[in-house]
Amino acid sequence: MPFVKESHLCKFSSEEAQLISGKENLEEACNVLHQLGTKIIAVTLGSKGTLLSTESTKKIIPSLKVSPLDTTGAGDAFIGCLLYQISKLPNIDIIFKEWVILENMVIMANKAGAITTTNYGAIESLPTIGQLI
Repeated sequence: MPFVKESHLCKFSSEEAQLISGKENLEEACNVLHQLGTKIIAVTLGSKGTLLSTESTKKIIPSLKVSPLDTTGAGDAFIGCLLYQISKLPNIDIIFKEWVILENMVIMANKAGAITTTNYGAIESLPTIGQLI
């Protein structure tokens, strides 16, 4: 899996993580994916949130509770929001050293994904920065 080996951050659905790792249990799946080389794993779990995993810490970050209308674009909103936040860091190494910063980023990314499900269409449903803060 060269794309996993070369990635600092991988985002998977639960089904993707299980398929690629060959493991049913998501924490075990993350362990396999870390062994392949990726440092940070986000496994999106829909309304249950996101399993955030590093080699030393694993935690399910809850999602915002919403009444979904259309889940199209939720994963894209999640990863786009997470990458946007990472791009604003003065030094990317901080997310590898400070769990709480990474966790707070995933909290906001979960919110972006959740809000996206409350309307129809992927682009039309994307939240504004104002809706996330």
